Amino acid sequence: MVTEQDIFNLIFFPHLIDAEKKFIIESSPEYKYLLDFYRNIKTETEKPISEKVKHDLSVKINIYNHIRFFRLKKVDESKPSRKREFVVLAAASENEKTAVVAKSFLDENNKYLIRVIKTKDITKIYSFSSDEQEIQNFKIKLLPSGKEFLMKDNSAPLEIKEDIEFEEVHLELI
Repeated sequence: MVTEQDIFNLIFFPHLIDAEKKFIIESSPEYKYLLDFYRNIKTETEKPISEKVKHDLSVKINIYNHIRFFRLKKVDESKPSRKREFVVLAAASENEKTAVVAKSFLDENNKYLIRVIKTKDITKIYSFSSDEQEIQNFKIKLLPSGKEFLMKDNSAPLEIKEDIEFEEVHLELI
């Protein structure tokens, strides 16, 4: 007796079917519809799925919350040093650090960019999405300090009125 499980196994796991059942299934016209059905499923599952389709599905299925968390690493923005063509005297040396410091943080898929602009008085954190969509309801966590900030959207920067150092940013869509 041939079951639907046997037909499924013939298509997906042919090593599980003995030669006699394989012959019966392939030679009988009554199993043609199921064979075609499972072959079609197998060919469709082997096709690659685009990132857009994966994202659209993950938005609709709540269990895929892991896609809503992004770890952003600091981007190396070192500039090549220029050779000075003149002598710098002691009186002309710099006595303070640069007034403005800028850092960028990017996730591994280049989907989100965080730009940090630090001045002496304030740190501003700008959030951007590579698809140029507004980011809504998200949380920013600064590491290693562990400070977290909730944002309604990215239309305005997050302003922190304290000197805070961080090397990594976590962005979580809520």
